[in-house]
Amino acid sequence: MRRLVAYLSGWSGGGAGRAAAILVVANLGAVVVAWAGWGLFLLPAFYDARVLPAIVMWTFAVVVSTTLLGTLGFWGTVATRGVGHGEHLAAYPPGTALGLGLLRWALQIVMIGGVFAAAVFVTVDGRWWHLFGTDEIRGLPDRVAAVPIPDDWELTSSEKGDDGGNHHPNMRHWLTYDVPAAYTFDDLRAWLSSPAWTDNPAGRSFGAIRVVRCDTEQQDCRAQLVPPPGVEPEYFVYVQRSDPSAYDPGVAEVDVQVTYRQYVEPDWEVGPDVVARSRSIPVPEDWVRYDEDASDSDSGESFSRSFGVPEAFLPDDLEAWITGPGFTDPAVGSPFGAITLDECRSYDGGRHSCDATVDDSWYTDAYDMERARDWVEATLDNTDHTVRVSFRRTDRS
Repeated sequence: MRRLVAYLSGWSGGGAGRAAAILVVANLGAVVVAWAGWGLFLLPAFYDARVLPAIVMWTFAVVVSTTLLGTLGFWGTVATRGVGHGEHLAAYPPGTALGLGLLRWALQIVMIGGVFAAAVFVTVDGRWWHLFGTDEIRGLPDRVAAVPIPDDWELTSSEKGDDGGNHHPNMRHWLTYDVPAAYTFDDLRAWLSSPAWTDNPAGRSFGAIRVVRCDTEQQDCRAQLVPPPGVEPEYFVYVQRSDPSAYDPGVAEVDVQVTYRQYVEPDWEVGPDVVARSRSIPVPEDWVRYDEDASDSDSGESFSRSFGVPEAFLPDDLEAWITGPGFTDPAVGSPFGAITLDECRSYDGGRHSCDATVDDSWYTDAYDMERARDWVEATLDNTDHTVRVSFRRTDRS
């Protein structure tokens, strides 16, 4: 115990100011280290490994809190001359000991709360916007309230939460409505395309939206709030109709989800030249991009973009596009380059796919054989009226 007493009375030389400084540095320093660990474990390297950071942070919280409590004492007040759980302050006059005891008590509350809060935040993958929000997240309820809900819809449930992605600010609101059974999926699509979104006579307007795709089989549609030119979309609307149940055949159900998701350029798995070349593939103006993804494998790198296309877009239109002049048209600024169609084929389920070779990617391999390095692939899915366009680059080895 004499060694422990020395932390305050010995190291401070009996000075109250130095003793107070030791308490401040020890307790608040532990909090700073804990939250620095939280910041470290937000790095992309730990995105898919949350168990190890959680174990480390909980171990740190338990060890550092028990060590400081045992080393510096843990009673908020002290008995006369430090007797009775105040032995750490026994070397100080009663008034000084009482003041240091109260300071220690307050700082240890902060220390315990701080280190364990950091451990909890690491465990649940908590981010700064979960605490403070952003202007967009705080303003999302007002935008949700501006959705032009028809008068004969009855709200039955609502909730909010993140959209399943924790790496960047996001928030989603779910609203479920009972609607007349006569309200069809065609009615739902017409409502999603109605001018009430941009000109709501009942009050504030939600804003101009564009429908990305609709799936008749699933009875759902996805839409985006039209962003300013050159800005990626960050507000999304998803709606789905459910048929009336046997228990209440007079009522159908419509689920409305409004999501804010901050756009941040991902750290793609493939090289920037592959991303840039894929994005230079010319697509018609009435295609609406809603997703991008990349993959890197032993066979090479691939970057894909998915688009919603008009319902009237058919397999013949896909073939006309991929064999058309758009790939070499100088009017697009920096044309992609000539490609040669290899084949098109149809699959069960309403899918039609075309593959093409990039003309300027031919090379001679180590066996003196001519091979192509780059391909363009496009797949039309007629069930939800989408086209997935991929640029694939194989290794030359």
